[in-house]
Amino acid sequence: MINATNFFIAKYSQDDDTIEYVYVVDEESSNSDSQQFFQTRKLSNHYSELVIRQQRTVLLSKEDMKHLYESGQTRKPTSNEHSWLGVPLKYSGELLGVMVIQSYTPQTSYNQEDAELLNFVSNHVSSAIKRRETSDIERQSHELLEQQVKLRTLALEEEIIQRKEVEKKLKHTASHDSLTGLPNRGVFVDLLNHAIACNKRKPELSFAILFLDLDRFKVVNDSLGHHAGDTLLKLIAHELLGILRNKDTVARLGGDEFVILIEDLDSDKEAFEIAKRITELLKEPFVINNQLVFTGTSIGILFSDERYDDADTMLRDADTAMYHAKDSGKGRYEVFDASMHQRVQNALTLEADIREAIEREEFVPYYQPILKLENEEIRGFEALARWPSDKRGFVFPDEFIPLAEETNLVQSIDFQIMKKSCQRT
Repeated sequence: MINATNFFIAKYSQDDDTIEYVYVVDEESSNSDSQQFFQTRKLSNHYSELVIRQQRTVLLSKEDMKHLYESGQTRKPTSNEHSWLGVPLKYSGELLGVMVIQSYTPQTSYNQEDAELLNFVSNHVSSAIKRRETSDIERQSHELLEQQVKLRTLALEEEIIQRKEVEKKLKHTASHDSLTGLPNRGVFVDLLNHAIACNKRKPELSFAILFLDLDRFKVVNDSLGHHAGDTLLKLIAHELLGILRNKDTVARLGGDEFVILIEDLDSDKEAFEIAKRITELLKEPFVINNQLVFTGTSIGILFSDERYDDADTMLRDADTAMYHAKDSGKGRYEVFDASMHQRVQNALTLEADIREAIEREEFVPYYQPILKLENEEIRGFEALARWPSDKRGFVFPDEFIPLAEETNLVQSIDFQIMKKSCQRT
């Protein structure tokens, strides 16, 4: 699709303002000057620096190169440089580097259509770099480059067919989880928003969300390694597909979280039956590396309701129900109700008040005597943390200490009590 006989990817380091050529295919790579060119260097006056500094596509003809040199913007072009095309590699607004193809022959000149295709490919290369899937991506990129060179010699009809096939694969990669092959969050959100819209038009088209979080997954990773954890995730994804109906969708949100969309519900009972089958299935051990691995899952269930207008809000509430299931003993499912959300809001407000109270040093020590039982002689005192809040009044320890421990704020409270105790002594 593009003559990429001469192609390179260079990563940009903002910390030390350097450019590193991490992948190079070049006809003149045996040339000593060319080898020197592809060494890691500080940013200077090369064409790649134009892409990095401007953070946009740069397409240069031989005349463009001469003009840039004469105006003092870039280096002097070599006699055999004919056409140059570079695009930035960006991920979520962050500049990762530059991807370039260049031609040493008048028979190959790049145009705007090539620039658009190279930009399309650059989005996926950027995602691959960010996810650190270097080994697979390098192999796929090498195969794709070889295929592109061969496709250039085919007839126009064959070129169009192959281009559509590549675009289809790239779209699949962008919409599916690379580990399990399941749809990713973006695809699931689109499907859920569509289900919400259908339910608004036809309330009888009810649906449910099942939000799954694996129990003891961290134990598997820590004890058997991340490879075993990845294997477990793939096995579970396969089993979930076997449980669901063809019209249902299971996606991986990331980590050990899965989410399921169950559409066209005749009754809530269908969702409960699927949740029960999943919890029962995941109670059974999986065999990984000839070793039994036990896990489980906590599931939050949320049914369609006219009050929901977007997927993110529904996922938030389903996630809340899942955490209530986990807090209630794991290996079970819970249906979301409004009180769950209120409890979460209360916890967030209490956490904010605790942080503010730490800054204002509102926590004070209450002293409990330590007695010698033989003669009831006072031998010392135990300093207990108490909170006479300016905003809440006196807050009892069982209200704030568990949350302080959960959010790692209890140490700051301990230091405050210790400091005030020492000052009083």
